[in-house]
Amino acid sequence: MLLTNHGALTVGADLTTAYYRMETLELQAQISLVARLLGGVKDISRENIDRLIGMRPQYGVTGKHPGYKKYSE
Repeated sequence: MLLTNHGALTVGADLTTAYYRMETLELQAQISLVARLLGGVKDISRENIDRLIGMRPQYGVTGKHPGYKKYSE
């Protein structure tokens, strides 16, 4: 979470989990900044999402990504 005038805070079952969540948060912030600087964020098309979902078994990734629910309707 982001705390007004304080920065970011992550929690976890242990210190290592909280640390990796902070690393993920910082990486996402960097990606977001670079995307904005390069002209903005663009959604991936439904067709490309379907292709990526179809590739998951090839790489041993099971189940569907939680974000896929947005496009399954």
